[in-house]
Amino acid sequence: DADADADVDAKQPHRRGSLVNWDHKLLDRGASARFVATLPASIGELTAVVLRTDGSDGWFCSGVVVVDEQTHRRYAFRCEHWLAQDREDGQTRRVVAPPRDEASETAWDLVLTTGAGKAASARGMVRVVIEGKGRRRSGKTRREGAKDDFVLWDADDKTALAAGSECTFRRALRVRRPTHVSLGLLAGKGRRGSSGGSDDLDERWFVEKALLRHCATGKTFACVFQQWVLSKSRDDDAAEAGDDQWLCREAVVENVASYQVSVRTSNERFAGTDAEVSVSLTGTDGSVGPVPLVSPSAVPSHEGEAKGTEHTKKHPFARGAEASFEVVSRPLGELVGLEIGHDNSGMGPGWHLADVLVTAVASAKQWRFPCNRWLASDADDGLTWLELKPAQDTEGEGKSKGEGEGE
Repeated sequence: DADADADVDAKQPHRRGSLVNWDHKLLDRGASARFVATLPASIGELTAVVLRTDGSDGWFCSGVVVVDEQTHRRYAFRCEHWLAQDREDGQTRRVVAPPRDEASETAWDLVLTTGAGKAASARGMVRVVIEGKGRRRSGKTRREGAKDDFVLWDADDKTALAAGSECTFRRALRVRRPTHVSLGLLAGKGRRGSSGGSDDLDERWFVEKALLRHCATGKTFACVFQQWVLSKSRDDDAAEAGDDQWLCREAVVENVASYQVSVRTSNERFAGTDAEVSVSLTGTDGSVGPVPLVSPSAVPSHEGEAKGTEHTKKHPFARGAEASFEVVSRPLGELVGLEIGHDNSGMGPGWHLADVLVTAVASAKQWRFPCNRWLASDADDGLTWLELKPAQDTEGEGKSKGEGEGE
């Protein structure tokens, strides 16, 4: 129950700022607390954090994350030591600096983008497995295989995995040329935040993509997920070693494709929906989804005019509305199918869908998927998900998900 405070040191000489005196009630075992401090002037790039306690009781600090709210730069300082007179070396003051190798040629920035859906965000530590080629041994022409397996302990706060966020983590890696990235969410049993209350952590997290950027050369590798990452208890030994079946694994791609998905709701009475709508795309070279359709943009519609009114942005699936969304994926080739549906949530989930137009942004090639039917649990056959085919291949009627060709 000791009181604690912290200072930060910066590259600029003689610049030091005292952040805050922390209330010991927010630093209970397993707690993750957030504090806001205003400094009188900029102190430049952070190089260290100085932690102190008053010595009245022991405190084990896992680490400190500092976010500059003006530049959005994120600094992670891992401690993993006691500040206690009767523990370890008896120190109640510690200077915590980033690992030296994170500033060397082995340093990479891992940029994780969380989806913008209603329940896309999560709290918990993220397990990351990066596979690829390592350094060349003397006399060898080929690089040997390498693998980095680590946990992002500094992802365990309310802002790191928030819906619609993009967060950067710097780590030193053995991999020189990444080929695959695997992600998993290590959920806890609830922890106390700055309000002092207890909350349950989400059991899944929607990841749009992961970028790996080499700090020295700037070379960037992309890995498109567009899927839900499920959680595993961090108390389970298999979550951190051995059993990797629960991890989501995706290959690194050199080229990332962007698809514009324009969804048109019918003009029939009560045709609109306030449920969360998702879409999956299938092509000759792969598939992506289901991807929640949120944050429509003012992009060309079916008729070629930009339709991005405020009403459409707030109610993209209202009666007669047409909304466009961007879906980022690995190149899918020729589109052969589309699945679309909703989670049947909200006051009026029933939805009458007119059609969907998908445009490959790079080539401007388009595929139209007619529907012209209800996706509602209380209408027609009660289905809320449909499989659609491009208009040139079918007569345009939606096929229920799981329906066989001969039925």
